[in-house]
Amino acid sequence: MSVHKGKIIRELYSAWPKNTLATSRWLESLGVSRQLRHRYVKSGWLRSMGVGVFARPGDTIDWKGALFALQKQLDKKIHIAGKTALELRSMAHYVPFNLARVFLFSSASENTPKWFREHAWDVEVVLISTNLLPSAVGIGVETFGDFTLRISEPERAAIEAVSLIGKHHSFDEIFLLSQNFSRLRPNLVQQLLENCSSYRTKRLFLLFVDYHQHLWYQKIDLTKI
Repeated sequence: MSVHKGKIIRELYSAWPKNTLATSRWLESLGVSRQLRHRYVKSGWLRSMGVGVFARPGDTIDWKGALFALQKQLDKKIHIAGKTALELRSMAHYVPFNLARVFLFSSASENTPKWFREHAWDVEVVLISTNLLPSAVGIGVETFGDFTLRISEPERAAIEAVSLIGKHHSFDEIFLLSQNFSRLRPNLVQQLLENCSSYRTKRLFLLFVDYHQHLWYQKIDLTKI
């Protein structure tokens, strides 16, 4: 390997978080051309994971490492959402050691690459395309190893979970889950409910929090919802 190519691969590895995928677009931005990618795959410096997506040799790639590429390299409006976000933030009844099903929300106009949709991940990935809530409201970040991912704040995640009743969750399941909504922030809940596009979701959410008599519910201005 030439000195120049060796420098490129060193810089690539330095900028590339472990256990995440790299897209062709991102590699191009670092000077790794299509021809060079082919050579790196042939020499074992890169591992092809599908059309236009690569992993480092030895890395373990799961849905989180793939989601990193979607969010940070392809600028996709997609985030960890609903019950999954609540579980990862320890706001479910219990936090499973290994998630069996993962909920991701994306804007209705977002296109998700085929390599992500059709890959056999170690969990069931449920991708929901929706304009239920504004894409920029109630989204935070969570650290996973060497990288961070966008994830719904508990207030948004709670509303997203309620929206999936009858489709992916039973009424009883989310009703029980709503017992854990006692620490939600009323200001953010207010903002989210005012901008929620589903009347059914808003009504069910308010029904749950009213039934459980969460103290913050008294601060919600229902006239604006």
